[in-house]
Amino acid sequence: MTKVFISYGRRDRKIAESLCNWLESHDVSCWIAPRDIQSGVSYAGEITRAIRAALLVVVICSKNASQSEHVKTEINLAFNSSKFILPYCLDDTPFDDDLEYYLSYKQRIPYSGDFKKDFAVLEKIILKQQNGNLPVSISESPAKGNKARLFILPLLGILALAAFLLLPPWIKNNRPASEPVNSSPPAFDTFVVEKPVVIRNRPPQIVIVKEQPRTGPDTDTFTGTIISGLPDGSGTYTFMHRRRIDMHDPQARTAEVGDYIIGNWTRGHLNYGEWHHADGEKIAFIKLGDYPDIELDKQLGKCVKY
Repeated sequence: MTKVFISYGRRDRKIAESLCNWLESHDVSCWIAPRDIQSGVSYAGEITRAIRAALLVVVICSKNASQSEHVKTEINLAFNSSKFILPYCLDDTPFDDDLEYYLSYKQRIPYSGDFKKDFAVLEKIILKQQNGNLPVSISESPAKGNKARLFILPLLGILALAAFLLLPPWIKNNRPASEPVNSSPPAFDTFVVEKPVVIRNRPPQIVIVKEQPRTGPDTDTFTGTIISGLPDGSGTYTFMHRRRIDMHDPQARTAEVGDYIIGNWTRGHLNYGEWHHADGEKIAFIKLGDYPDIELDKQLGKCVKY
């Protein structure tokens, strides 16, 4: 059986493939499109069969996923097939009504700023699910299960109190039956619960990942010359956080996780370059510096100044 089905929006493809490579390098088999779509077969049919055969579904949640009808369809199929669904949230984009219905009570793994660290957490949860240490999600509405717990827990407390009050007095006071005891019932303030009641399967606290303001460039994803820890010259800058492209940009444009710019920088600030989505689709050409005579050398994949 394939253990993990990875659902993602088109623009989050590189991140989804990185997660797939990580899991499979740790002996966790995955199914991911388009890699595992066989030629000459129905795309929709392959997706449906893969979800039904999977142990669980990891959905990469982001602004891109919320706009993808394919992601919504895949989560609906997973929910109806009683699959354990694990959301990995790249940003704080709220779920729309469709995804909120399916994912509101699911355990969410927020993006921590370190993909390898997050992938390790996802791997640990997947292995626990494989070993049967986590409950498998069911097709009933999460709100229904929550309401059932609200009625059952108070009922158990009432039954426990009634059982205590019906016990003989010598048992309540831990004395032999021959000793004189006070016939009046014990006051409620003397009834001590030695062990706290633990409510299991409580929905985990949701950590909101806020956009990080850019006070300086991240050099760990810059391919090119770095001077004093800052990009300087031609190269490729890949965004690992959702943030402003440059603090000097008067339009305050924001890049998503996985976006990249092939361009030219001076002491960490962008002069000019081509801005692309993670899937390679060009978004715009940006010019912020004082370089009027420039040309992008697309064949060499770098910016040059004449």
